Amino acid sequence: MSSDDDQKLKTMQAQIDALKSKTAPKPEEMTKEAENMSVGMRAGTELIGAIGGSALIGYGFDKWLGTAPWIMVVLLILGVCAGFMNVWKTTQNMGSAVGFKKAPDAQKNSLAKGPAPLKRNANENNPDPSV
Repeated sequence: MSSDDDQKLKTMQAQIDALKSKTAPKPEEMTKEAENMSVGMRAGTELIGAIGGSALIGYGFDKWLGTAPWIMVVLLILGVCAGFMNVWKTTQNMGSAVGFKKAPDAQKNSLAKGPAPLKRNANENNPDPSV
């Protein structure tokens, strides 16, 4: 290879790198896309799981009790309602945090911030609070 070919390859590589930097997604865009994909997959899984699980349980009860499709139909309707409610909660970002979160009013009176300060008794000069 001659030095002229090397120069052409370097120029071409620089052009390729410039185009890659213009068209490549930025890391923050990639994380947002991944987060949206995760929420969508979770919502779909919860919907299908609730409907399928309730239908299977209803089918099992119908076979066991010999009630034809009635228990399956009732549980299927409940499963569809539960699935859509789960999808709504997922898309609204409700209930995705781990643990229990108290209501804002309950947090004001919570002992989590520490004990309430001791109230002073009527006699300010007496240091003994039992009097």
